Amino acid sequence: MTDGIFKAPVLKSGGVLLATGKRYASIVLGQDMMVGYVGPAGDSLEFSITESLALLIREPASICVLRDRK
Repeated sequence: MTDGIFKAPVLKSGGVLLATGKRYASIVLGQDMMVGYVGPAGDSLEFSITESLALLIREPASICVLRDRK
């Protein structure tokens, strides 16, 4: 647990432990980058840039799902 522990606000209970490192997972960037016009911002124009990304799991055993026992 040397990379830290982060609690996702959307998870009410339980959690997920994910081993870090290139051999376990990597992030894949999509090729669908889009630029959107937001509007004027003072004397400039404001734009937004979006792109998709996905988590590629290379070693499924590197993920541990934590659940409440009932």
